[in-house]
Amino acid sequence: MACSSQWIARQRLPNPGAWAVRDEPLARLRIGLVDIYRYYRAGEPMLTQIHRDAEAVPPRVREARIHAQDQWAQVLLDPFPQRGSRVMQAAVAHAIAFDTWQSLCVGQRLSDRSAVDLLVGMVTIARQAVTGGRPSRA
Repeated sequence: MACSSQWIARQRLPNPGAWAVRDEPLARLRIGLVDIYRYYRAGEPMLTQIHRDAEAVPPRVREARIHAQDQWAQVLLDPFPQRGSRVMQAAVAHAIAFDTWQSLCVGQRLSDRSAVDLLVGMVTIARQAVTGGRPSRA
């Protein structure tokens, strides 16, 4: 707990409150992903260990991480009229997952910006699938 607390205190955590000022869904998603991916890049060595050892991490630390990610997803989904769709929820959850960032940016060597562009595109397609291919007004 002491190590985790000390490490987290030195990080600039994602700030969902700053994303929430954007009402346009894709703009909010882009801003949020940029912020999350900045955090992942800065903390990649420790976050890799935390995710690798998820079952050994103290429950309080694991639950706090899951709660933060749930909050990020909720803030990013809120402006989408389709936010209740399982497809939209899955697309946003996949976009904010550390494993997704790690696969694209570490494994495939994409820049954070390229990964954000790719995942905003994925969410755009998911949104179209939910609306039956009709352009959405929001």
